[in-house]
Amino acid sequence: MTIEEFIAKWQGLPGGAERANFQPFIGEFCRVLGLPEPQPATGGVLSDYRFEAPVRRDAAFSDQSTGAIDLYKKGCFVLEAKQSRLKDGEKAPANDLPAPEPERVVATDLFGNVTVTERAAPRPKGRRYDRLMEDALAQAKGYALALPADHGWPPFILVCDVGRAFEIHFDWAGNGKGYGFFPDQKSYRIELDQLRLPAIQERLRAIWSNPHSIDPRRQSAEVTAQVARRLASVSQWLEQAHRDESLPDWQQSLGIEETSLFLMRMLFCMFAEDVDLLPRGKFTEFLERARTGSDTLWQRGLADLWDRMGTPGLGDRWWSFGDQIIRYFNGNLFTSPRIYNLPPEQKGELLAAAKAQWRNVEPAIFGTLLEQALTTSQRASLGAHYTPRAYVERLVQATIFDVLVPEWQAVREPADGEGPRLAEVLAFHDRLAGVHVLDPACGTGNFLYVAMEQLLRLESDVLELVSQLGGSAAPRVGPNQFLGLELNPRAAVIAELVLWIGWLRFRLANDPTSIGEPVLPPLHNINFGRHGGYDALLAADPVTGARSDLANPRPADWPEADFIVGNPPFIGGKDLRAKLGGDYAEALWRAWPAVPKSADLVMQWWDRAAARLLAPGTRLRRFGLVTTNSITQSFSRRVIAARLSSSDENPHPNPPHSPASPGGEGAEGVSLPPGERSEPRVGRVG
Repeated sequence: MTIEEFIAKWQGLPGGAERANFQPFIGEFCRVLGLPEPQPATGGVLSDYRFEAPVRRDAAFSDQSTGAIDLYKKGCFVLEAKQSRLKDGEKAPANDLPAPEPERVVATDLFGNVTVTERAAPRPKGRRYDRLMEDALAQAKGYALALPADHGWPPFILVCDVGRAFEIHFDWAGNGKGYGFFPDQKSYRIELDQLRLPAIQERLRAIWSNPHSIDPRRQSAEVTAQVARRLASVSQWLEQAHRDESLPDWQQSLGIEETSLFLMRMLFCMFAEDVDLLPRGKFTEFLERARTGSDTLWQRGLADLWDRMGTPGLGDRWWSFGDQIIRYFNGNLFTSPRIYNLPPEQKGELLAAAKAQWRNVEPAIFGTLLEQALTTSQRASLGAHYTPRAYVERLVQATIFDVLVPEWQAVREPADGEGPRLAEVLAFHDRLAGVHVLDPACGTGNFLYVAMEQLLRLESDVLELVSQLGGSAAPRVGPNQFLGLELNPRAAVIAELVLWIGWLRFRLANDPTSIGEPVLPPLHNINFGRHGGYDALLAADPVTGARSDLANPRPADWPEADFIVGNPPFIGGKDLRAKLGGDYAEALWRAWPAVPKSADLVMQWWDRAAARLLAPGTRLRRFGLVTTNSITQSFSRRVIAARLSSSDENPHPNPPHSPASPGGEGAEGVSLPPGERSEPRVGRVG
């Protein structure tokens, strides 16, 4: 059988018979694409590749104790099949169709009297097709969670509308809870006639036989590793060449910020030309010329480009070195930029980095860059530590999305069984657009980036349902909802760029028309939009802007947020004076006496988050912090016990959203490999 014969045979069959049609359909599909066919069933045993694969569904929060996956392949996918009842080419009606006109009923009685009455016509059910696919997706997600531990979470979930389409969802979070459109919202659905396309055939073959080959996280990691080494070299050279040890710390901090901003502008231009926000290849061509050209060429070319990128007026945006009109980005990143001359070898590193596939670069690359650029002593003094992505995702999931996802499910599947209502879906979208997440020790923004990425995926689900219901809504989730505080000025600059690039990359993949001008939203979300680093524990001197006023210490301000996540610095209580300085440690203890002097520094963040959670009328719903094992020691337990006692006397104002106690019964946590110091836990006061 050829692919054309397969499409002709199956396309547009009458619906409603997926049980009879599914297995023959998949068998022929596998033969046409040269894929292995499912193995024969072996009773109630969950084998690696079979139809009707048995699983225990109680683990997936189902009312039934057992279930059967329509098609399962270990390490590859869970597939659920439906066959919609639509005729070929028919589109599903929307749920919010207007009520039909009343029916007129004419009746004649036994004596010949005629009466005319009206009665309401049956309301169209609506969304017959999409509801079937939604149900199949929900069922498949439940099965994925119910698989035995030795099978792991499948990277893909497929929903098959027999004879019409496949829909593909990928586990972006890698924890069985983060399935989203693959490769993006525009092209996750493969219509049957698209099977003619070689690229589509290769995608499906990879999902069936080698899913790791198309895992976007793996591709990002490979490109990221290559680029990070080059950028670290340039970053180190800039700081060493322009460091002035004679200046006070706060002025050195501003100098580091300037060199970081210069490098971030360079990196953003590399990304922008790869995604066609800048003219394709023109920035790389400029770097090629400038590598062996004069300092004047370098200075004037960059100044001209960045000035155009920060200029609103269309008539003033011609970049002479690129012979192109440049889009307006905004003034945050490109107003009055300082340009640093570089030696040819460092320009060569930037040129090599520019030639990478920046579409595949993971924005969290910049955290890796910071780790490589810091010396061991700098990392120790700052408490800097790169948190593995898996731990970030687990903490973000438990802190934020274990709250938001059930709320979304309640909107999607109302208890009355009538199906979602457009007004309620739009209201939930409003709430998403108002969610604020704070990382009060944000480093280069990894926690904020992961939280933003997952919130964007949740918004995509919402927008898709709005469209299915016949409504319209523009994407609204953006970087300004993700707030950070960071002492290291280089890291603060990087965090802002991580959010910019992460947001743009997602929007370009899923809804490029939503990106207007300015391309970048002006951001004021890191360190309240202030220059220099921000001490999250002690307030800065209001006159000099220095790190903190140790003579008159007071707690630093934190912005209001719905959720707090992060990985605060690890410094043991016995080391605080040596690491932070005696004057600073004393000021810290005076400003916030609730934390014992012998407690780990991380408890300062724990206690301040707990205080915010328990405050009358608080906005905060939940907090989660990566925490050292010392949280179980006596001095740290005192901090927790005090807040628990307070919560017993003053119940949390939002109890439905606040889980049980931190570090106690029901606390979220994972055990890390030997040598790791951290344990993610979710703050559960109240």
